Amino acid sequence: MKVSGVNGQLELAGDLLLIKREGFLAKAAFFGKGEKAVKVDALSSIEFKQAGWLSNGFIHFVFSGSKTLDGNIDAAGKNENAVIFNKKQQADFQALHSELLQRMSR
Repeated sequence: MKVSGVNGQLELAGDLLLIKREGFLAKAAFFGKGEKAVKVDALSSIEFKQAGWLSNGFIHFVFSGSKTLDGNIDAAGKNENAVIFNKKQQADFQALHSELLQRMSR
């Protein structure tokens, strides 16, 4: 399962969640950081904020040693473990979020 957001992409590949920063703006925002792999069973929680008509949403992954998030869109835009999405992209992110929650509960 792959989803693309405003500032990055997520891919669920087996037991790994890949956080990617493809594209000029995504790479510029994260100073050229490429791909990050996190084991799904290492996730302790997922913060999901829905997009509105005038605002973007985000998904943020929490695991041991990860940076915390203040819970707002500005912080999500600077956090390497979060990806921002818009209203049109939200359904794909909701599907990924549901799949990850299901796997985390096993």
